[in-house]
Amino acid sequence: MRLRRVQRRPVSARLPDNPGGHSRESRGCFSASRVVETHAFTLLEMLVVIGIIGLLAAITLPSLKTAQKSNALAAASQQIVDDIGMARRIAIKDRTTVVMVFLPPADAAEAGTYAALNEGERNVLLRGQQTGYALYSFRQVGDQPGDWHPRYVRPWRYLPGGYLIPSWKFKVRTPPTSINATNSREGLKGILTVYPFAWSPLTASTPPTSVPVPSISSPRRVHVSLPYIAFGPTGGLQILDNNGQPQDALTDEYIPLARGSIFLARDLVDG
Repeated sequence: MRLRRVQRRPVSARLPDNPGGHSRESRGCFSASRVVETHAFTLLEMLVVIGIIGLLAAITLPSLKTAQKSNALAAASQQIVDDIGMARRIAIKDRTTVVMVFLPPADAAEAGTYAALNEGERNVLLRGQQTGYALYSFRQVGDQPGDWHPRYVRPWRYLPGGYLIPSWKFKVRTPPTSINATNSREGLKGILTVYPFAWSPLTASTPPTSVPVPSISSPRRVHVSLPYIAFGPTGGLQILDNNGQPQDALTDEYIPLARGSIFLARDLVDG
């Protein structure tokens, strides 16, 4: 094979004129080579990374779900605590009895009681079973004997985050329930004796202790007996006797919360 000699020729490059008006010329040989490097993952490396991501997800997801449940429970508890505090403050300020009434589980008989209401008003009550509550005052400041002006201090609202009050809390004439309780702030544990809700009596007392639902202003309102807790003018817990007269409560009140949802059966109202 014959090899041919390759001769490199010098390449001249003329530089720009300098500020003094003189030019410079530079001659020389230039040789350049370009190197291109490529990077990539192997299949084994990709499988290792995917496996690590899956392992981290399996470890962290249960913790995230637990944190979300804890936050939802804290939000539901704080909402009830805030509204209980509001009921107590208004009872003290207005020197009256303020009740926090709850929507109980509805059976066919109670659904029939709501038959006079329109669909929207029934939904307020039936869809709020075990989650809905309102603040109701039997009188206002300045009311004279025999001239009562009851009002809803806070309209119906509902527990957030898929939490509800367990059904046994609404059962009448049932023995108290003992539950294990933990105070996470103070690190205390103990067994609490939880009594069922008292129900407002349907009596002809003055002022009347039945509660108009879903509101006082509704032309189709229905007066019903509802489970409640009550606060008197001194801020203490009260209970209404059979004649509708408030008396000091003899036991503490606890409101347990449980996770769950209520689904309304279509035939409960429509038949």
